[in-house]
Amino acid sequence: WAGVRWTMLMWPLGADEAKERGVLLMHELFHRIQPALHLLASGPDCGHLDTREGRIWLRLEFRALRTALATSGQARRTALQEALAFRAKRRSLFPQAAQGENSLELNEGLAEYTGVKLALTAEAAQSRTEARLEKADRGKAFMRSFCYFSGPALGLLLDEADPVWRTALTVDSDLSALVGSAWKLAPLAPPKLEGAARRHGSAAIIAESEKDVGINAAG
Repeated sequence: WAGVRWTMLMWPLGADEAKERGVLLMHELFHRIQPALHLLASGPDCGHLDTREGRIWLRLEFRALRTALATSGQARRTALQEALAFRAKRRSLFPQAAQGENSLELNEGLAEYTGVKLALTAEAAQSRTEARLEKADRGKAFMRSFCYFSGPALGLLLDEADPVWRTALTVDSDLSALVGSAWKLAPLAPPKLEGAARRHGSAAIIAESEKDVGINAAG
């Protein structure tokens, strides 16, 4: 408008607490400068995340990311390695998954991370991210929403291992690959994947997935 790129939000903002309003405002303000940062990514729906297999491996990833945030030292590294392994397994089942997930994480996930980073203290940012990952684990639809949970988690973990990671971001970046590199994590050996999944409650997740109405089996 009048040669200036603006940020527009619908009123009321839909966030009752001042801190949540701050996160929302910073999130949307990031979108305004995103093109200038050459980080404007498309945001395709990731329908595979609402299939049976997609949901199972995404929920396992959420649980492992939450464990990584809530722990420290070797426990954090192990949980993070497992989170990346669950993501890799999911992407191996859906050939186009990586491209779609990366685009949404760079678009909405990065914006949500920015909101959390700028509007909250470090302690509050971690606490909120953990709580939202726990809430997401009970969600029913993920094709557009997953990145609002994974984006802040991956961003905060990157901050710890590589404080200048944002300077190297491009529209082709993969946040999970950046995490693996920053934390110097070797891929989890395939024979260990099943055991890792069990530790994060795969049996209960699979049982729950059988009861979900409207969730299509992958393939």
